[in-house]
Amino acid sequence: MIRRIVEDYEAKLVPTDSARAGAKARGKAEWERYSNDEEELSVSVRNLDLPDGTELDAYLNGGFVGRLVLRGGYAKVKLESKKGDGVPRAGEGSTMTVSLNGTEILRGQPAILLAGTFVKD
Repeated sequence: MIRRIVEDYEAKLVPTDSARAGAKARGKAEWERYSNDEEELSVSVRNLDLPDGTELDAYLNGGFVGRLVLRGGYAKVKLESKKGDGVPRAGEGSTMTVSLNGTEILRGQPAILLAGTFVKD
């Protein structure tokens, strides 16, 4: 069966703290819903100037999505409803942030490295 995408939103993630992440750090988050009502959310980051094994946390509208583990400056997490994952809903204007795994706290909040806003794709 071929799945047809019926909703698709994407956020380009850019550095909010290039001193920590690196000036070339980038990322992408994508949320999709298919005609069979399955949903997927993926978050990927690249070119981060942090050591292998660094744990990062992804947040959608401030709610925890998942943990990414950096290898060679790259990391990805993907949630799929067909695998039983709880996939939070994203839409136009939703925000995605990627932060250090709560190990470094700034003013009571995790240090956000990358952020972006979802738009219709």
